[in-house]
Amino acid sequence: MIYVYVIDFVLALIFGVSLFAKCLNPKDFSMHIRSYGIIPHQYCNFITVLVIGAEGALLIGFVFQMMIKVVVFFGVVVVCFFTIILWRAKKDKLNNNICACFGEIHWLNKHGIFRNVLIISILLVRFQMPVYEISQITGVIKLLSLSFLVACIENLTEWKKLRSSKNANRNITYPGHPHQYN
Repeated sequence: MIYVYVIDFVLALIFGVSLFAKCLNPKDFSMHIRSYGIIPHQYCNFITVLVIGAEGALLIGFVFQMMIKVVVFFGVVVVCFFTIILWRAKKDKLNNNICACFGEIHWLNKHGIFRNVLIISILLVRFQMPVYEISQITGVIKLLSLSFLVACIENLTEWKKLRSSKNANRNITYPGHPHQYN
């Protein structure tokens, strides 16, 4: 039964990271939707809110095990829709074939179609697994631990930038720095 918990946690983490990335910069995500040329410009902001809401519902569904079979089916539909859009963009050579599902986390945005097929596969496996109920306190603990992991993953890019800038600025001294006058 532990494998069911692990799969649900991983799926919640995937949708949580994606949701958080879109919430950090919804205007960029809206512009990315616009760049596909599929949706009329006046509806892009509405679609952005709709996608954020859908991913939020998936996150909550996987964390609290609410109507899990419906949540998994909805997840398959949503990810299939995103995969079709990515495939169409790749076919039409739009938007450099780069997905913005995970915001600034570029390593998660690479190979979007393959990643989505993998997520769909995990969702279909989860659909065949048993349903279980969790207490509200377990759901809250799960949500808090997911929030911590999402924050860590989201900030990984920033930490890398900070680390590389520290290495680049290693020879720069600042006022009051002990090696300022060497």
